[in-house]
Amino acid sequence: MSFFQKDATANEHNSQEMTRFLESFELFITQRKLKKPVTELHQTLHELRMQLINIISRNFLTIPSTDEGNFCRMFADGLATVCQEFPQTEEDQDYYDYCIAEILLCFEWVQQIKQECAGDLITQKVMLQDLPILRPFDYGLRGQMKLLKTVNQD
Repeated sequence: MSFFQKDATANEHNSQEMTRFLESFELFITQRKLKKPVTELHQTLHELRMQLINIISRNFLTIPSTDEGNFCRMFADGLATVCQEFPQTEEDQDYYDYCIAEILLCFEWVQQIKQECAGDLITQKVMLQDLPILRPFDYGLRGQMKLLKTVNQD
């Protein structure tokens, strides 16, 4: 029995959090494709960070280590599915791969914390606060941003 089947209420809550995260990720990709200002991208990325921290602290920290791989695979599949909804150039695919890798890296860090502090959920949550969740993050806009030219008037 997988961790997703153990408790229907928890499963529904996990599913809702994952769905919200994937919707925010889709919004981020959409905003990027529409070349929205970095300020909008930054706000959406901030929401992604907060949602990811919640998913990690409420869900991932509490699952057995035997289920972590399945959790990460399901998460990666969801992210890849979102990316497949958009037209893709090779550059886009590289950027989507980057985004997915950065998100999954957070789970790798948490796995390390769980191993180092096995059985101590409080210490794990404290250490989670020090993780640079999606920081720094490349918006993938190199060459696409317009610089404002300032004119010095004497």
